[in-house]
Amino acid sequence: MERKPESGQNNSELRDFFCETKELFSKRQESLNQKKLVSMRETMREIYNTLEEHGYNGINQLVAYLLSEDPTYITSHKNARKNITSYDRNEILQVIVDYFIRN
Repeated sequence: MERKPESGQNNSELRDFFCETKELFSKRQESLNQKKLVSMRETMREIYNTLEEHGYNGINQLVAYLLSEDPTYITSHKNARKNITSYDRNEILQVIVDYFIRN
């Protein structure tokens, strides 16, 4: 249902309302993105540690998975395989490239 402006509201007030709403949405989205990034980082560390515990080279296995998207490069121990496949591979790669460029 379309929201109609209250009587007496001018265009400036409506513009301010929409700008504030957009800003709040943007901040909320940023907060959600940050939480997802932290979760992704923790998951990747857990997977790396699990691979190392099993005698694998964690970096090589993660790279092989990211290049091929073949989940068999990741052990199923401690739900590592399930956890990594819960993230979109392209998202992981974007985060890695972004981090590499910015740091």
